[in-house]
Amino acid sequence: MLEALILGIIQGLTEFLPISSSGHLVLFDNLFKLISNGHFDSSLAERLDFIVAVHLGTLVAVFIYFWRDIWAIIKALPAFFRPRSWKSEIELEPFRLALGVLLVTIVTVIVALPLKRAGFLKAAFESLGGVGVAFIVVGTFLFFTRFSLAKTIKTSVLGIVVGIAQSVALLPGISRSGATIGTALLLGAEREFAAKLSFMAAIPAIIGAAILEFSANSVSNLNFAVLAVGFFSSFVSGLFALKILLKIIKHGQLYRFAYYLWIVGAFTVILAIAR
Repeated sequence: MLEALILGIIQGLTEFLPISSSGHLVLFDNLFKLISNGHFDSSLAERLDFIVAVHLGTLVAVFIYFWRDIWAIIKALPAFFRPRSWKSEIELEPFRLALGVLLVTIVTVIVALPLKRAGFLKAAFESLGGVGVAFIVVGTFLFFTRFSLAKTIKTSVLGIVVGIAQSVALLPGISRSGATIGTALLLGAEREFAAKLSFMAAIPAIIGAAILEFSANSVSNLNFAVLAVGFFSSFVSGLFALKILLKIIKHGQLYRFAYYLWIVGAFTVILAIAR
């Protein structure tokens, strides 16, 4: 139960804060093993039903926090079947979000699936030093967002490039929200739009990841109480992370996470060398 609570909180916070949920799970896994002299059993973080439970928690957090934007996107979808209306609709934020999320999702599928099938991602998760380096790289990337200025950019171009960034974020240590929001900001997207695009694109990304896990693993039949703790802890911490991050982005302070990532990245690299 305690492990479910801790992992649920970690999942909720790191899924949305630009500090990489997968990278932190790799780091904590190695830390727990070191503290327990190798006796720590991290199997809970690898069990399908628990993985799905904590991801559902963060997914529900997105739906609740952005339900108005999601409903606006749904209402804008018919415009895709009316090409002549695109010229008038393209300036509306719901349509731009719908188009952006669609392109980000398509590009992610095209780029990410070959990487997963090639076994590249599995090898990356076994490299603690690689995770540390990724933390430092993302921190440096976020630091430069302080110099970004909003300018006009085509939603189609934005969606494709952000989709590539989201694909790269499959690597542990590369934050999905950090990569997507940071890329959008550096391309000139407005702060609020960059954040909404990232979190809306998280919906198909989380669902897709759960489906892939389900197809590759078997259910471990954990008891309901453990699953409930994981779900609610990731849901509550996810809501908290969303609220905090949106305020930070609104004030143009995303770069502040760079200092944390540099510190945790250096610590992770040292830990990898000392093991």
